[in-house]
Amino acid sequence: MKSWLFLWFTVFLAHSVLAQSYAVDVPEPFRTPDYVAMDPSADYCGFTAKFWGELERAGYNMINLQQAARLMSPPKVEAGAEEVLVDVYQVLSVALRVDPNVLPMKRSKLVRYLRDAGIANGADEAIQAGIGQGVFVALPEKRIAMNPDAVAPELPVKTDAPWTAPQIYRFSFNYTYRESFRCGATATELRGALNDWETGEMKCSIRFEQPSLAGRCPADIANGLINRLKQVAHYDLDVNLGPNPKEAKTIAVVGQSGTDCKGTPSDKWVERLGAELMAQYTLVDRQELDALIEEQRNDMQASAFEDSEMIEAGKLMGAEALLFGEIKCRNRQTIADIKLVSTSTGAALWTAHGENVDPSLVAAYVLHELAAVE
Repeated sequence: MKSWLFLWFTVFLAHSVLAQSYAVDVPEPFRTPDYVAMDPSADYCGFTAKFWGELERAGYNMINLQQAARLMSPPKVEAGAEEVLVDVYQVLSVALRVDPNVLPMKRSKLVRYLRDAGIANGADEAIQAGIGQGVFVALPEKRIAMNPDAVAPELPVKTDAPWTAPQIYRFSFNYTYRESFRCGATATELRGALNDWETGEMKCSIRFEQPSLAGRCPADIANGLINRLKQVAHYDLDVNLGPNPKEAKTIAVVGQSGTDCKGTPSDKWVERLGAELMAQYTLVDRQELDALIEEQRNDMQASAFEDSEMIEAGKLMGAEALLFGEIKCRNRQTIADIKLVSTSTGAALWTAHGENVDPSLVAAYVLHELAAVE
């Protein structure tokens, strides 16, 4: 009787384990965000801490909701002394035309005068900057006068790029729980989502279900779901532009080693990328380039070409740049390293590194970056 009972329990347990389900749904490929925001408050089963840790291990930069809100607000820009000096100079220039006896004036009184004129902050620092530039003259008894020979101050040139909001996704979840012998408390059903912080658009949904007597614990569930999230269709992509990224108009494609995770050889992968880039470039006939390379290889009695020899062959075909691509599959993700190399200088016009990408994604981002170049 005991052996039959043990056999029944073993079969039942195996069925329960098999009936557990993990699901990750991504409506369309999304780029890995700058941050993932999450409410760090503790929950009954401890899923918050488990998900936070698993997301960090998966490579996401985790922040709480308050940090996310601060990051999405443009930083307060305070006017510098040189900027306030321009306003001070304009106010005093007008005042002196109306009443030439306005200056000299004691510095403390001048600060109050400027405050009444609408310059509430930074007036004293602006006066000091004006003295340093020779716009104002410091006289005895802490009096300030305008230098009649001074050149009117100008606004400093802005060199910083305009502020852009970071890409933040919010991770949230809810579940039904039960007590278990193995875990203490675990979920029988859990649903979660990644949503764009700014637009609310859902980027990914996750779901877990298990029978009432199954034994997956919170750590197992969080690990299983986030591992699956890392494997599905979201991607990392970086494009770096050289000093003259638009130098070439005519390019030829050259696949290098490897295949992607679908088994597509490097040369075919890069050829498709070249076709996707035709909005920016004219492609040299690949077959003619291959024929020239084969002819030169036979003449040189060499089994492989160096990049420099490939570049020389491309130049002979009229290509202003060669598109090189090394493609490989690692941990079920396609890794692509791409570079466009000038045939005249040998310098990289731009490079791209992508993980879990396809040619159309790389091309779209490269074209976007090139369009921003004046």
